[in-house]
Amino acid sequence: TLDREKFTDAKETLKGGYILSDDDKSEIMIIASGSEVPLAIEVGEMLREAGRKIRIVSMPSLDVYNKQSEGYHKRIMPKRIKKRVVIEAGVIQGWEGILGDGGIFIGMDDFGHSGPAESLAVKFGFCVDKILDKLAEADY
Repeated sequence: TLDREKFTDAKETLKGGYILSDDDKSEIMIIASGSEVPLAIEVGEMLREAGRKIRIVSMPSLDVYNKQSEGYHKRIMPKRIKKRVVIEAGVIQGWEGILGDGGIFIGMDDFGHSGPAESLAVKFGFCVDKILDKLAEADY
């Protein structure tokens, strides 16, 4: 569970996606769902420590979010934030519209692997260091 004194409340969860944490004049948006949200928070905290302005969006249901009004979409994911990162332990399908041009998808396109969860997370790039490296490579 998340500390709701530190992060926004979850009242907009039923809309499929909501702003979990936001800095004034955010320049990078990190979007995650489910078990990837704590990783998104950790990446966001590291970027903030480096002086970056971050918005973190929790997206429990992309399908429900996509049914919301254009006004809601503009409020949650304004077009002015071009640098977008989606962290999803799944395939990119469905996330393309959220990423926009040049967004970064941290996900999987390969299945059937077994092993300790921590080892698999590193293998597929689901760890803070690998994500930060990917963002640095993309000049984020």
